[in-house]
Amino acid sequence: MHLSSNIIVPQTPKQVWALFEDPYFLPKWDRSVAEIIPTSGDHHAAVGFTFDTIAPKKSWQKTGLRMSYRIIENIPGYQTKIALQNSPMFKEAIWTMRFEPAPGGTLITCLVDLTVKLRYVFMMPLLWLNKGALLTDLSILKDVIAEQYTTL
Repeated sequence: MHLSSNIIVPQTPKQVWALFEDPYFLPKWDRSVAEIIPTSGDHHAAVGFTFDTIAPKKSWQKTGLRMSYRIIENIPGYQTKIALQNSPMFKEAIWTMRFEPAPGGTLITCLVDLTVKLRYVFMMPLLWLNKGALLTDLSILKDVIAEQYTTL
């Protein structure tokens, strides 16, 4: 399954990229991430960097869902690809964040490519129906970027 969404922010690609180089920036705008835990020695977002995310805890859970990721591609100032390492639900999942100059700022594009494991194929329609969540997260991202650059 392929999902995508994009948004334009008034900041330059260089300004936007500066925020994305910090892995701790993710929980500020991605509603599915409450915490980042680096699992590789380097705490800088670069190829090979691994980290876990902890999702916000649901009322019936003792802890939030923990997922493991690895940066598989990093083209500074332009694009980062992050692969899910282990998941009970997904056979493969890759998130691509792209930053391109656009009139008035930067076009941020989020691409998600998901392959569910056979026993979770029933979840495909739900994932497809929830594709608007990407745009919601990008709208939050736009606000967070604006806040970052008004407080610096």
